[in-house]
Amino acid sequence: MIYAIGDIHGSLHMLNDVIALIQQDAKDSGIDRPHLVILGDFIDRGLYGKDVIDLLISPAFNQDFNATILLGNHEDTLLKALKGDEELFSKWLHWGGAETVESYGVEIGGNSPRKVFNRFSLAVPKTHIDFLKKRPLTYLHENWLFVHAGVKPSIPLARQKRNNLLWIMKAFLEHKDDYGVGAVIVHGHSVTAKREVEIFANRIAIDTGAGYPGGKLSAIRLENGAVKRILSSRTAPGIPQPAPPQI
Repeated sequence: MIYAIGDIHGSLHMLNDVIALIQQDAKDSGIDRPHLVILGDFIDRGLYGKDVIDLLISPAFNQDFNATILLGNHEDTLLKALKGDEELFSKWLHWGGAETVESYGVEIGGNSPRKVFNRFSLAVPKTHIDFLKKRPLTYLHENWLFVHAGVKPSIPLARQKRNNLLWIMKAFLEHKDDYGVGAVIVHGHSVTAKREVEIFANRIAIDTGAGYPGGKLSAIRLENGAVKRILSSRTAPGIPQPAPPQI
């Protein structure tokens, strides 16, 4: 039995909701330390990016869970920007990074991008950067392949490009057949149209819009080759909108 959690996007209260649901579900199933996979994009858009990372690296969380935490495109963009790419940093701020910056106590209003960059670079603990750098891109468990965005169809996993695993959308989402990687794909990145988990023969989409108005955080329990349960947080305030464009 394994649990997968979709894109958190700085939504700490939703993550706490889902963690509590998983713990209760695991307890009911007689599991003391459940195995879970987080599919990346745990920062940005929501207000609590720093707090989410603090939770994920905390001894209590890692004592309660056997957790595999994947890299998402938002974490990857942040790491690239912090190498000194101020242009990319400015773009990242508009992709939801502004909320993450402010979660570290760095004010954006009235400050130049360079000043924000310098202050943020100093504000992020080394433990957080080291944690982000160590995130894997994929995790294979039984007949499931966990990955942030998806894969390019008909290419073996060993030959998949990093950019596809973190960013791919259309070619992956529109493919109706087996992907050729020997597993069903469990992914986030692309917000589902109705903000509900979507289950297909070749993939399972579990980004249900955390970080957006009307969105929520979802998790699934996989067991014996099938989705056995869907666990979701409270829905964020706001009227649900069509799935937004992804970055």
